[in-house]
Amino acid sequence: MTCRSGLRNGEPKHDLGVVIERINRLAANIREQLGTVIFVQHCGGKGDDFEPETPGWALLPELHRDPTDIVIQKTLNDPFAGTGLAAR
Repeated sequence: MTCRSGLRNGEPKHDLGVVIERINRLAANIREQLGTVIFVQHCGGKGDDFEPETPGWALLPELHRDPTDIVIQKTLNDPFAGTGLAAR
């Protein structure tokens, strides 16, 4: 599987298919227990691999997402800094 998202252009360094499968399974388990699934999405600056609204910025289409899931966008390495994640 070739990944065309952000800094992971080309062949993935890890078994991406298995990682996505685990994320999807974990998210499904959380939803079944009436929990909230939160995805954290990095937003880079203009010209960055994670520039908003560019292909590298998009969450992978293989992730099974539900309309009730929350996406927290971050600009720093810490997903709690400057975001509403702690309040969730």
